Amino acid sequence: MKKIVLLCSLVLFFFHLKAQSINNLDHVNWEQSKAFKKLKLKTHHFNTCNLFGGNQYISILEIPKKAKLNFVLAYQKQQLIYLDSFINIYKAVAGINGTFFDTKNGGSVDYIKANGALINKNLIPKNSIRPDHQKGAILISNGKLSLQQWNGDEHWEDYLNADNIMLSGPLLRIDNQNTILNYNIFNKDRAPRSVLGTDAKGTIYLIAIDGRATEAEGLTIFETQKLTEWLNLTAAINLDGGGSTSLYLKGFDANGYVNHPSDNKIFDHDGKRKIANAILLVK
Repeated sequence: MKKIVLLCSLVLFFFHLKAQSINNLDHVNWEQSKAFKKLKLKTHHFNTCNLFGGNQYISILEIPKKAKLNFVLAYQKQQLIYLDSFINIYKAVAGINGTFFDTKNGGSVDYIKANGALINKNLIPKNSIRPDHQKGAILISNGKLSLQQWNGDEHWEDYLNADNIMLSGPLLRIDNQNTILNYNIFNKDRAPRSVLGTDAKGTIYLIAIDGRATEAEGLTIFETQKLTEWLNLTAAINLDGGGSTSLYLKGFDANGYVNHPSDNKIFDHDGKRKIANAILLVK
């Protein structure tokens, strides 16, 4: 078994070096199901010789422009609650967990503005260097969503033109190009990942990548970036991952969780974690 896994890894590594144009998603038979109105839900369980040489489970909810639904930035200033609780409070039809937060005291550690009011400021590291998860922004105006990249200005987020703003990152793609990623432990280790992206048609993608299980190892940030490139996303941003990774669709299965949240260390839909904020889809 180890020899097979090693062979798969070597083959995929060879193609990564020699054939960057190869798209490992070209021939995937996604399991598709009808979702609310015009939404499309796609899931697939990859084995060790597919994708990046490991077991993976990926869930993608596609929201086209014609869906006529609006995005909402949901938050709790200090309290932590489950994603399905956010869904119920805002009467949403779908949602994904948001940006990074204080697991002990609640509240986002990244800038959040909602309905024009400042909710959370950036938690500045001791070295005063802006972290990658504060170099991308999700902007929501009149229910429509877009992404922007940090321009290097210290007070960049204060001048972004939107009533609803959530910083997160690292930003994976912008203007149909991959961003330059730092080679650090957070980026190179495999973990559950949550991603928000958009394509040239204006379709919004909510993506949950399962991890921390034999059935699903998770992805590195570099692999996640490649995944968004293969999906032909013109812009994409990493959200809080790990045990926070959760994708919800009303009416899906018993509890609405499309992916397999990892906090209970069992590959099922019940291992959800309390979070501080989310991106929701409402009528």
